[in-house]
Amino acid sequence: MTSSITRRMTVLVLMISLVIALLAAAYQIYGGYRAGLRAVQDNLHMIEYSHVPALTANVWLLDQSLIEKQLEGIAQLPDITYAGVTGDLPFQVKAKGRAQAQSEAVRFGAPTLSHTYSLVYTDPLHPEQHQPIGQLRVEVSLEGLYARLKETAVTIVVAEVVRTTILAFALIMGMRLLITRHLTQIATFSSRLSIDNLDTPLMLSQRHLHRHDEIDALVESINGMRLSLMSEIDKRHEVESRSQQLTIEKEAAVLANETKSEFLANMSHEIRTPMNAIIGMSELALQSGLNDRQSNYVQKVHTSAKLLLGIINDILDFSKIEAGKLDIESVEFSLNELLGGLADLIGLKAEEKDLELLIVQSPDVPDRLMGDPLRLHQVLVNLASNAVKFTSHGEVIVGVDEVERSAGSVRLRFWVKDTGVGMSEAQQARLFTPFTQAEMSTARRFGGTGLGLAISQRLVRMMGSSIEVDSHEGKGSTFYFNLRLDMAAASTAPHPAALPFPTGGRLLVVDDNAAARQVLVNMAARMGFQVDEAHDGEQALRMVNDARDAGRPFQLVLLDWKMPGLDGVSCARRLALAGHDRPQVLMVTAFSRDEVLRRMRQEQVQVQAVLTKPVTPSSLYDACQRALLPTADKVMAETREVKLALPDHRARLSGVRVLLAEDNEINQELAVELLQRVGITVAVAKDGYSALQMLGEQSFDMVLMDCQMPGMDGYTATRRIRENPAWRELPVIAMTANAMLGDREKALAAGMNDHVAKPIDVEDLYRALSRWAGARGTDKAGVPEDTVAQDMMGLPGLDMALGRARTLNNDALYMRMLRMFAQRERDFIRDWRLAYERGDQVTVERMLHTMHSVAATLGALGVSQACQQLRADLQAHASREVIERGLGALSREINQVLAGIDTLIAA
Repeated sequence: MTSSITRRMTVLVLMISLVIALLAAAYQIYGGYRAGLRAVQDNLHMIEYSHVPALTANVWLLDQSLIEKQLEGIAQLPDITYAGVTGDLPFQVKAKGRAQAQSEAVRFGAPTLSHTYSLVYTDPLHPEQHQPIGQLRVEVSLEGLYARLKETAVTIVVAEVVRTTILAFALIMGMRLLITRHLTQIATFSSRLSIDNLDTPLMLSQRHLHRHDEIDALVESINGMRLSLMSEIDKRHEVESRSQQLTIEKEAAVLANETKSEFLANMSHEIRTPMNAIIGMSELALQSGLNDRQSNYVQKVHTSAKLLLGIINDILDFSKIEAGKLDIESVEFSLNELLGGLADLIGLKAEEKDLELLIVQSPDVPDRLMGDPLRLHQVLVNLASNAVKFTSHGEVIVGVDEVERSAGSVRLRFWVKDTGVGMSEAQQARLFTPFTQAEMSTARRFGGTGLGLAISQRLVRMMGSSIEVDSHEGKGSTFYFNLRLDMAAASTAPHPAALPFPTGGRLLVVDDNAAARQVLVNMAARMGFQVDEAHDGEQALRMVNDARDAGRPFQLVLLDWKMPGLDGVSCARRLALAGHDRPQVLMVTAFSRDEVLRRMRQEQVQVQAVLTKPVTPSSLYDACQRALLPTADKVMAETREVKLALPDHRARLSGVRVLLAEDNEINQELAVELLQRVGITVAVAKDGYSALQMLGEQSFDMVLMDCQMPGMDGYTATRRIRENPAWRELPVIAMTANAMLGDREKALAAGMNDHVAKPIDVEDLYRALSRWAGARGTDKAGVPEDTVAQDMMGLPGLDMALGRARTLNNDALYMRMLRMFAQRERDFIRDWRLAYERGDQVTVERMLHTMHSVAATLGALGVSQACQQLRADLQAHASREVIERGLGALSREINQVLAGIDTLIAA
């Protein structure tokens, strides 16, 4: 390091000195050059003032010898290389100078300056008269000047080199004395520095104590760093010692916690064993015919035992959370079932306190979700139980709202609202502290351990959220929290209550509680009903009579049982006596279902259904369906109407020639059977190309065109038909599973005349054919109906009543279609996946379209709905994960149907 620094400093000094020497030499040379030029100019001026007048006189006198001598004198002047006279002289004047020197100077680059003087004679007698008589030409060479400058430059450079050498040597010696030897000592000390000798300070020898320079500052910094390292090492040793101590303490705490958990588990088991006997035996004793006094004692024992069991469960859950042994799982569950279970559990407590328990659920909330239903149910039960416990009158509302939805997940807000005692801000601040309630008097008045809300809060935080509360003293409380849950494979399908009700019509809600009434009104309105409301039985009777008189009767009445004045049973009995257009009655009760049924038997009142509060959207929808008309019964009724109308349709359609363009063999067989039943002659084309070919070879009265077929689809085939003038007026009816809004317009835009949706409504099909075939008087013999009678039981995944109705109860045809489905569709999932992997979007859409149509026709509604869902996911460009979930759901539905068909065929 020393030689490197010295070498670099020496080179630097030499370079700087050399540059300075060059600059100084250049400056001096330039100054000498300027001085030399001035000397030359001075000589030229001297010639003008000292030689030119005399030379002019000699030239005027024509004195050749004097002229030449004077020129010789001028040529002897420094650096003069030529002197000559020219003019109108009678003799030749020889020029003077060093021509050889001049040529050498020119050869080696020394320039030559030339100056010409005019020789003008002035007459002494007439001074104003001037007469030019000749010229003097003088040349000056700068060779001498350049030689002097060269000598000067050499002298300067030699002097600077000597001076630089002496300076560099002095600098090297000084650096070694003042810097490099100390740096060498510092480097040696630093290289030997280690943890073992950190206490040895750095001391430099031969340093002046009273001087302080950069070397001393560096020494102080190194010594300061040494002391800092010693301090940090001491701290590190202290931290390591503390860490070891904490590790020992942690292991002891873990061991103690495991011991505590094991103790709690053992104690829980030991306590639960006798508690099980107490609860079970006391319940048996209550059913053994005890007298009132004995029953009172045993009932108190039973209630106290269940209360003690709840406390044990809370303590055990809290211990699990504290120990970190309680995990949140993610499984598929039904939100409707969870809320239904909550209603069943909390409803009894609310009934005991004469409270209204209401379930409010937004229509867009999905049913099938992924999460921990057990812990979510535990939290909601705890919040709802607290709401019931601290509410003496009014209602408790449990609600679920959708906050936001993203691909594959939904953010839901769960809330529980009551009209109870409420809380102050101070009470809310300590609300979620374990073993703490709002105030000690509350614990004595209402009971409890103070663990429920603490456990619920920790469970919700483990699920990624937090319970918040909004409460005012005397006005009730609202507890709420948001959870993001993944949607299960079938969760994106609309909730039944979110769909328009199939039948529609008017509905009246009768309830004295405004909150309960509003909940039912909102549910019914979302189902598509026109909803009115009444606050008691008398008003309900007046509204029913007024509606009937106005010609707009109510189809359904949701009637609360216990109301002031005229209760629900009495009101239902009077509605039953209303005569024609009386509405169907659904009884709603927040109390014992057995009690209201017993009361209706006493009053001889019949209703369509009894709904127990809290009413959920799903239960209300099912009850309305049962009350108005079940789906299967409706289809059977339509089937009977079709059978009654068959002769009329046969009269109109017998002999009509129809070309059926359909690629699916099951749909082909069904359509052919339905068409032949009314005497239609049918020819089948498997795609658009075949249809065009058959139209060119045969004559047809109309075409039934499936829109999605391989090769050429129905839209393209119809456009080709309209391009041919011979077929421009040929009726083309779309018969496809595309029944969404806008599909009919799309079919008409392609040139089709009408649209029949799959699964085929037989009456709609016959009416469409009749519209375009025209009335016919002949009645040709049609294909006789198949009267095969089989006692076919219901199969998993198949609504066989609906499927048989689609085939006009032709059991033989239905069995053939089931066999064809089992033979053709076993590899559907594999084939569809291959098309999807290839990116063949056309085939993917067509296969789903065909499967949806066939499944709906057979009554495999689960398969049909799964196809619709998967198709919607594809159109929405859902992620690969969502598509796989949808395909998995479809696979399960198809396998269920295939298993049922295999069982039926084997039997």
